[in-house]
Amino acid sequence: MAKTGYVPLFETRPVKGRIFFRFFATSILVGICFVFIYRIRFFPAVGGKVERWSWIGLFLSELWFSFYWLLTTACRWNSVHRFVDDDRLCQRFKEELPGIDIFVCTADPSIEPPAMVINTVLSVMAYDYPLEKLSIYLSDDAGSELTFYAMLEAATFSKKWLPFCKKFKVEPTSPEAYFRTAFEPDIDPFMVKDWLSLKKLYEEMKMRIETTAKLNQIPENIRKQHKGFREWAFVSSKHDHQTILQILIDGRDVDAVDDEGNPLPTLVYVAREKRPQYHHNFKAGAMNALIRVSSRISNSPIILNVDCDMYSNNSQSIKYALCFFMDEDQGEEIGYVQFTQNFNNLTKNEIYASSFRVLQKMEIPGFDSNGGPCYMGSGCFHRRDALSGMKYDKASKVDWKKLYNRKAEESATILEETCKVLASCTFEQNTLWGKEMGLKYGCPVEDVITGLSIQCNGWKSAYLSPERDCFLGVVPTTLLPTLVQHKRWSEGHLQIFLSKYCSLLYGHRKIPLKLQLAYCAYNLWAANCLAMLYYVAVPCLCLLKDIPLFPKTSSLWVLPFAYVFFANRVYSLWEFLLCGGTFQGWCNNQRMWMFTRTTSYFFAFFDTILKLLGYSEAGFVITSKVADEDLSERYEQELMEFGATSPMFDILATLAMLNLFSSFGAIKKVISDADHFKKLYEDMKMRIETITKLNRVPEDIREQHKGFGEWDFVSSKHDHQTVLQHTVHIASENSYGAELLGNSKATFVITAKVADEDVSKRYEQELIEFGATSPMFDVLATLAMVNLFSSFGAIRKVILDADHYSKFTGLYGLDNEYSLQLMKLCFWEQVPSKAYLPLFETRPARGRLLFQFFSASIFIGICFIWVYRVSHLPAMEAKAERWAWIGLFLAELWFSFYWSLTLIRRWNPVFRYTFKDRLFSRYNQEALPGVDIFVCTADPGIEPPILVINTVLSVMAYDYPPEKLSVYVSDDGSSDLTFYALLEAANFSKLWLPFCRKLKVEPRSPEAYFRNTAEAEPAAMADECLSIRKSYEDLKIRIETVTKLGRIPADIQKEHKGFREWDIFSSRNDHQTILQILIDGRDADAIDIEGKKLPTLVYLAREKRPKYHHNFKAGAMNALIRVSSRISNSPIILNVDCDMYSNNSEAIKDAMCFFMDEEKGHEIAYVQYPQSFYNLSKNDLYSSSLRVIVELELPGFDANGGPSYIGTGCFHRRESLCGMKYSEYLKGDRRRVNKKAEASARTLEETSKILASCTYEQNTDWGNEMGLKYGCPLEDIITGLSIQCRGWRSIYFNPERKAFLGVVPTTLLQYLVQHKRWAEGDLQIFLSKYCPLIYGHKKIPLKLQLSYCPYLLWAVNCFATLYYVTVPSLCLLKGIPLFPKMSCPWVLSFGYVMFGSCAYSLGEFICCGGTIQGWLNDQRMWMFKRTTSYFFAFFDTIKKLLGFSESAFVITEKVADEQISQRYEQEVMEFGTPSLMFTILATLALLNLFSCILGIKKVVTCGIQTKILDQFGLQMLLCCVLVFLNLPIYQGLFFRKDTGRMPPSVTYQSIFYALLACTIAMY
Repeated sequence: MAKTGYVPLFETRPVKGRIFFRFFATSILVGICFVFIYRIRFFPAVGGKVERWSWIGLFLSELWFSFYWLLTTACRWNSVHRFVDDDRLCQRFKEELPGIDIFVCTADPSIEPPAMVINTVLSVMAYDYPLEKLSIYLSDDAGSELTFYAMLEAATFSKKWLPFCKKFKVEPTSPEAYFRTAFEPDIDPFMVKDWLSLKKLYEEMKMRIETTAKLNQIPENIRKQHKGFREWAFVSSKHDHQTILQILIDGRDVDAVDDEGNPLPTLVYVAREKRPQYHHNFKAGAMNALIRVSSRISNSPIILNVDCDMYSNNSQSIKYALCFFMDEDQGEEIGYVQFTQNFNNLTKNEIYASSFRVLQKMEIPGFDSNGGPCYMGSGCFHRRDALSGMKYDKASKVDWKKLYNRKAEESATILEETCKVLASCTFEQNTLWGKEMGLKYGCPVEDVITGLSIQCNGWKSAYLSPERDCFLGVVPTTLLPTLVQHKRWSEGHLQIFLSKYCSLLYGHRKIPLKLQLAYCAYNLWAANCLAMLYYVAVPCLCLLKDIPLFPKTSSLWVLPFAYVFFANRVYSLWEFLLCGGTFQGWCNNQRMWMFTRTTSYFFAFFDTILKLLGYSEAGFVITSKVADEDLSERYEQELMEFGATSPMFDILATLAMLNLFSSFGAIKKVISDADHFKKLYEDMKMRIETITKLNRVPEDIREQHKGFGEWDFVSSKHDHQTVLQHTVHIASENSYGAELLGNSKATFVITAKVADEDVSKRYEQELIEFGATSPMFDVLATLAMVNLFSSFGAIRKVILDADHYSKFTGLYGLDNEYSLQLMKLCFWEQVPSKAYLPLFETRPARGRLLFQFFSASIFIGICFIWVYRVSHLPAMEAKAERWAWIGLFLAELWFSFYWSLTLIRRWNPVFRYTFKDRLFSRYNQEALPGVDIFVCTADPGIEPPILVINTVLSVMAYDYPPEKLSVYVSDDGSSDLTFYALLEAANFSKLWLPFCRKLKVEPRSPEAYFRNTAEAEPAAMADECLSIRKSYEDLKIRIETVTKLGRIPADIQKEHKGFREWDIFSSRNDHQTILQILIDGRDADAIDIEGKKLPTLVYLAREKRPKYHHNFKAGAMNALIRVSSRISNSPIILNVDCDMYSNNSEAIKDAMCFFMDEEKGHEIAYVQYPQSFYNLSKNDLYSSSLRVIVELELPGFDANGGPSYIGTGCFHRRESLCGMKYSEYLKGDRRRVNKKAEASARTLEETSKILASCTYEQNTDWGNEMGLKYGCPLEDIITGLSIQCRGWRSIYFNPERKAFLGVVPTTLLQYLVQHKRWAEGDLQIFLSKYCPLIYGHKKIPLKLQLSYCPYLLWAVNCFATLYYVTVPSLCLLKGIPLFPKMSCPWVLSFGYVMFGSCAYSLGEFICCGGTIQGWLNDQRMWMFKRTTSYFFAFFDTIKKLLGFSESAFVITEKVADEQISQRYEQEVMEFGTPSLMFTILATLALLNLFSCILGIKKVVTCGIQTKILDQFGLQMLLCCVLVFLNLPIYQGLFFRKDTGRMPPSVTYQSIFYALLACTIAMY
């Protein structure tokens, strides 16, 4: 036992959320029990043999699935996680750390290339551990001199590689993996030389090894360099040779040192003896040979074994393992520590489900809690004693110091000779090796039974999954090797279960029962094949045969089946996403689950039976670690590889075609059965109507049922009524008697059924009738007057208070804001004289109480609508009405759910106010932080260079110390036109910046300023203004002229060296990094015409190559982050789109008020400004301003925890954007200034280029944990979410003068495509691991998680909206009412919800600065984008998730021709080009128009107009509203003649589709 006060080296914690899993598992078990009851209770009759046997087979399959589910649930019932403290280890055991023997096994140089093997060897040699205590042993079961040569090269290279890793703390320590990435931005410049030199040495070594491997022989000059090559003179073949053992580095030798004089680890090559007549027992035999050889050479107490393809990815993993072995309390009993198996070549969505994500994150921690994980064969640290067969003894204590000093004393040559016998093929004869010692023989998965025997010897094991993966390997890249690999594993497991090593037998009374059962879940993998094959084949065949095997969908028994199936799938998906997977990855996982069960497990099952019967022998198939280029390319594209012929593929294809044909047969039956049932119904209907007309039942029908005999005793319908009245009178006698015993006389008042003509008339006009006197009316009138007088009194008080308030503020000449502050200070706030004054203030929005009451009333109305829908559901006979009703109810349920989500975001909005005067009184210019400004452009054709430079000039002219500003332009179009425009802008800035300072110009974009300002300027400045205007117009002409030419004239190219970069330029998608510092703010000559400093200006076109994905804008932003960290490294970053110029030169100061606030500033990661636009039409034709979102919803978002990052107009803290987690320690770092580089501009240009290379990010955290996230069109949203999940706060600030102004689309198609991209990206986020409800769980508040959801679910609105704009109109044609009658009280709830919501929406829109026409446009575009943009976004997202298409980034065009611009200004909607979106819009518009016309026709021509209006009033109103909203569509279809009208092809198609829909609905 440990001493008192002892602190353990590792900790075991139970997994959180297990109680939820247990409740879920219990509910599933209940569902399974109901399934069993159904199967037994509804067993088919004896007569139907096929049905009976099919039913029995399905029941047996379900029994097996249930049994197997119970096994896996038992394994996962109490999962645990392990955590280690390696700092305590190093403090406690400084000199007593034990030696480590590391075993690396390879078997075939063609399948496991030598270059890959030595990367694994070098990675484990470079562990962060005393190197003299490491000994690496390579077992080469192929006996290949190619591998031996590679090991010699590695031994030499290690002398340089190991000190490099130690000096710079390299991770990973595999050279190949490390050199796929570049050095970090913050790295010491002196490392560059070492890095380049070492990389060159590695590439040369790699080339030599690969050249030799291709030649397949060792050149003579190399053979002479080492005595070891002589051994191959006696090698007959890889299966017939003597033991080859060479100590390549002897760690005991004083000369075995690296270039810095540090000792090297021991390195040994072993190729054990092989002879044809002796079985070599595959990998288990190799491992046992290494155990014996190592015991003679180094004899370390701890052994690590890794496969040759699994390099070390974490140099601390040895220390992690020793935390278990060396713990004083529990370490003595631990036999081995198993690490996770991870892989470096997985595709994004794991096409072959090779990561075993859920198994490693969920199931093996459960295995661990049951007694310890199984041994997986790689990435495992063993105690030598446990691996050698020793039983655990509590009394024995380990002396780690003694154990370390057990190395041999002989020379290396003597050891080589004496150890060879230990690796001979005869050594193990008549010994316990392979039985009680070492790894077990006789099974393809020898690791599992070895681990089991260790546990049965009394040892325990531990499972560790650290944050940084410890080992990374290679998975198969084609389907067939994946299936073969699964076959080998499942076959080995089943062999174990059917052998003496079955955990239930071998482990009986040796290990806990729960651990025995945990092994069974894996041992029985192969047995799943039979039940699985039955379930995927027999139900399909029975479907063709019309044999039902499941309950009817109308039966309640369908619920347990549905719950068990869908709940399991949903939980499985949630679990997969929680483990870091994607939705598509989960689909692939389910697919491979079926593939392996129907093929790999099937062949494994029967091969095991054949082996048990003696018809075949065990084999060991090595998984290939290499693939040709075509295979690799298809694998990266996630295309499943078939290629080779295989009986496994025959089974898969047969089952797939069987299910396909069965599906077609079922669909055909449904269609034909519908016609059959329709005919039966019409026959029945005709018979009933005939009998009704006859008014009697014919004798032949009366004889068919005895019930008709009852009518022989019926006299008339009045006899039955008289008996009923008599019965009621007798039953009421007791009541009358009770009244007679009281003090008053009881009476029975009969309600009058008639009224005079005047009363009836007033009733029809809905006027309340009083007329008669009554004390009841006295009470009602008194209460009404009391409330009326109270209201008048309250209104009077409000008016008097308003007058008093206005007099008070007017007396001092204050506006509302300052008067409110003064009243606070005077009347209810006591502010100390030395109190802290914040730099910003947060105030709640006014009028929220009214909004909350209104929302509550709307919710009540919605509840009444639900009650109406449920209580008035049409009868089963009216199928069309019933389904239309159910569909409308589901649409209303969705609208209600979505409304409640938006309500959360708008419940308590807040507004922010800054105090810039306090900022500058508190901080001088030196204390202000630097700001790096990023401007991104991508295509000079869509985003003209003149537009870009206006944005650049506007941000260069900020009212902020210019030496603190650095502007970076990312040109993803790599255009020399843009570069030329920036050169012009750099020169013009020398005039423009002093002009802006002198006149305090707003806005500071030259184009915007001269567009909005008249030529008449103040007389004193008139000449200067005209001069600046002329200079700008000349610049504009030059840039636009060059842009139209499409090339840079030769005379201009000579003016700057930067143009030379385009001499070696292939194309915009294939070029080197182009980086030019156009203005170096550090240079003393970088000044304007007044001698003031200029901001730094940098042009960047990052490297692009066709085979590397450039990740669109996110990739450009990340490149800018890295490059800027090398040049200016400002702590604050602003990013703006190239079309969004600065409209407020004070915006940067406003942002600093948030970041530099002493109390709250340290926790703020980014300040988001709203997106505003300068080219909006008067009534915002396309509703592009997002007015209500900007003014109301984003402030509500802010109140719930911080707004999302919306991609532009956002100030970031660099640390938060680079992946740093929030910490309270950052509070003191407020005044940090930027650490600019000291190198020259030319040096910075060259050294920074690598930071923007296309290979820099490979195998780094960029795009995952650092910078902007990749993999989604809306990278900004998930980036902001991840920042918030790291503990940072965000701020939304909407100043009175807009900070940035951009450009909106000027055509309808551009607008719809833009919204499609947004909605598609949002939905991709919701269905990915970045869903706020999953990714943000317990990291950000629930209300913030829910605030994201309304945006992420934009696309899902399409279905409910499409249903609501089509089905009610079609049902109007068919005469199917879907809403309550106008005379029915239920209409009030519909009317209130509809009109109340619209009225409030209109009021809100006008309060936000809109117009009534603008609100109508907003409602119109709301409908347009939901029925087109969101519809296509939804299905495109599903296609991407299923792998049928890839993500793309569509840039919105920023220019339009003159006619389009003119129509836009006149607010005429632009159609012009054909589009499927326009076809949908026009079809829906015409459908509603036809329905409206035919509805009006019915009312006019029918004699019962009142009844039709009463019954279909709301439906016709809805139809008319839709027609009104579609008026611009009708104009474009029929009345306009300009080029912006609806294309004729769209018109003809939409008319045809609309008429077809109406015809189908009517007939």
